[in-house]
Amino acid sequence: MNCVTLNQSVNVLKSGDVLAYPTEAVWGLGCDPYQENAFAKILTLKQRPIEKGVILVAASMAQAAPFLQGLSVEQIQQMQDSWQITAQQRATTWLVPLNPAVPTWISGQHDRVAIRVTNHPLVQQLCHAFGGAIVSNSANPA
Repeated sequence: MNCVTLNQSVNVLKSGDVLAYPTEAVWGLGCDPYQENAFAKILTLKQRPIEKGVILVAASMAQAAPFLQGLSVEQIQQMQDSWQITAQQRATTWLVPLNPAVPTWISGQHDRVAIRVTNHPLVQQLCHAFGGAIVSNSANPA
């Protein structure tokens, strides 16, 4: 097993490759959501059909904001309230309508995309250092 630093992890994401990292519940596979080739690698590794779609995980509401276009102020407030949780509580994943910020391959056959602001310290550090949301999918085969 190869352990890498935070900077190395960010370089993996920015270079269009896939990263394995711990999440709230399981080990995840992640990539830059805007790099279709990296996303295809995850699907191949997991033997997962593209139709299923994946979750995007962010470190903050600001990082999730591009994917929330078109939602009402009340809907965004409800999401923000659910994401301001303590480390002992589970993060909430929301399904939101697609908008132009969501790459077409991320949502699969669905008209919504799954978004979560994580409370996992390592994933938060990763997203902050990367500068945005990343794909998050369990590392186990489909």
